[in-house]
Amino acid sequence: MDMPTLNFIIHHVFLPPRLPQEDDTNGQHLLTMVQVLRDSVKDFMAAERSSAPSVQPALDMLDRFLQTSLEADAGKTNMAHRDALRSVISELRDGGESQVVIAK
Repeated sequence: MDMPTLNFIIHHVFLPPRLPQEDDTNGQHLLTMVQVLRDSVKDFMAAERSSAPSVQPALDMLDRFLQTSLEADAGKTNMAHRDALRSVISELRDGGESQVVIAK
C-alpha cells in the first residue's frame, strides 16, 4: 500500500474530515480501503468463529461491493464507486424492508 492510500484510510477511518475541506475522494483509495476492511472482517471471523453468523452478512456485502466495483472498472471514476455502492446497498435485506438513500 502506498503512502497516499494509507493517508486516505487514516483520514477517513480514524480522523474524519474537517469542514470546510476540499474533496479528496479517490476511487482507487476507496477501493483499497474497502479491501482492507474486508480483510480485517475476514481475520476477525477467523479469530472469533462464534461471530460468523452475525459477521458473514457484512463480509458478503463487502465481497459484492468489491466485485461490483471491479466489474464497473472502479479505478476510472468516483461515480463508478458510488453506483457500485448503491447497487450493493439496494440488495441488502435484513428480513424486513429497509430504505437507504444515497445522495447523488
